[in-house]
Amino acid sequence: MRSLVITVLAVSFVLLPLGAQAQVAPPIDSAPPFAKARRLSDSDLAKKREGAFFIGIPDISSDPVAGQGFGVRGAIFFNGQRSDPLFAYTPYRAKLKIGAFAATSAARELAVQIDVPYVFRTRWRVKLDVKVADNPANLYFGLRESTLEPLTLPSGAATYATYRAFDAARKTLRPGDTGEAALLTDALSNRFGEQELMLNLKADYALGSVGRWRVLLG
Repeated sequence: MRSLVITVLAVSFVLLPLGAQAQVAPPIDSAPPFAKARRLSDSDLAKKREGAFFIGIPDISSDPVAGQGFGVRGAIFFNGQRSDPLFAYTPYRAKLKIGAFAATSAARELAVQIDVPYVFRTRWRVKLDVKVADNPANLYFGLRESTLEPLTLPSGAATYATYRAFDAARKTLRPGDTGEAALLTDALSNRFGEQELMLNLKADYALGSVGRWRVLLG
């Protein structure tokens, strides 16, 4: 089975003014004590921009099972200003990540992630993950070592050395057995639908005088 995935150039937009990059970061001692173990390196801090910005990339794919798929993956970063005492101690003050995808096979997916380090300038970091997905075209070929054997259909003993031959056979009309329709196919014999609803809430708490250790709850 062949698949084709095309990735298109990522795009970045500045939503708020970046400000003067030459500004001096606030003194180390101005940060809360529990954040001091997480200070960015001088080189990373010099490159970190102020304000908020968006990055995104199209998600385009094509394969024999899912069909043609189109979507987008992106994130909005809220960095704050260099005058913020935590500017030098966090990769960002908040991040909102979004992914949306749809395919011609009726597969759908929407994922959202929120990450807020030192929320409300406390020792807590909060992460929220939400995902809703529906894929009616997943493939199933059996369990364990039987999946290594030649492909077969439930209606007969014939075997197929390639997926192309198997795919053609499962779409071929055949007479129905007792209790079945007069004519039918095995087109859906190896397909199953999967629906997913996921909600993860996680938080970690900085321990100690400089926050070097964390306890994770979820």
